[in-house]
Amino acid sequence: MLTLFVLAATLSSSPAVDIAAVQADIQGLYEDIRQMKAQSEKAIDVDDLHDVLYTADWTFVDKTGQSHSWMEMRQQQIDALAHKPPQSFYQPIKNLSLSSDGATAVVIITENGTTYKDMWVKSGDSWKMKTRREI
Repeated sequence: MLTLFVLAATLSSSPAVDIAAVQADIQGLYEDIRQMKAQSEKAIDVDDLHDVLYTADWTFVDKTGQSHSWMEMRQQQIDALAHKPPQSFYQPIKNLSLSSDGATAVVIITENGTTYKDMWVKSGDSWKMKTRREI
């Protein structure tokens, strides 16, 4: 019985995480990414986007399971500036799950016909993408 009271007290003192608010925040960040990519013209624009919305240790994991650092992927992003589609479309979050402490969000999103599982982490008052896994 004492264990039940301790558990109840612990749960009630934990800050409640509003999953709808987290989803709205992260969906807004995907929109920021879309707009910034559409406006990017130079390598510095790609670097600025990365610095603002991605963790310093951001990683891309391809379909084979191979991990790639930002430095490995950076040139690919810069080269893509010359071949941007005329318009990028809004991509809604397909699924969102949160860690028990609310500091990690896993998002399933489809972009340009490819589905990704993105892991976002809370950094201060904002969210930053830590990992993008192609699935």
